[in-house]
Amino acid sequence: MAHRNPADLPDSSTACPVWCNGEHEAMEGAPLAHHSDGIVVAGVERVIRDGQSTHTAAVVEITVGLEQVHDETWVWLGTDRPGYRPTILSIESAKRLLRQVSHLIEPTEPR
Repeated sequence: MAHRNPADLPDSSTACPVWCNGEHEAMEGAPLAHHSDGIVVAGVERVIRDGQSTHTAAVVEITVGLEQVHDETWVWLGTDRPGYRPTILSIESAKRLLRQVSHLIEPTEPR
């Protein structure tokens, strides 16, 4: 059952973060979880077909968002490909990943 108001939930001691979309899943005994709307980024990924040595480019939608459980905020990202689970990273890990990818693409200073 989705709730828009955390005060309606059994554990309403946590106010919603500014990015929370207000959709809360009430499950018996589960902590209150806040979720952002996903931000969709169009991308192109390299796809290697099973048994082939060549690859093709395929359009993919990458969705990125935030969630907070037990006062810990996490960054999740995933694709629209069936059967793929999202990757969920700590805020610190997501920042490190962003810095390292930026450095790989456009090296400007020593790591």
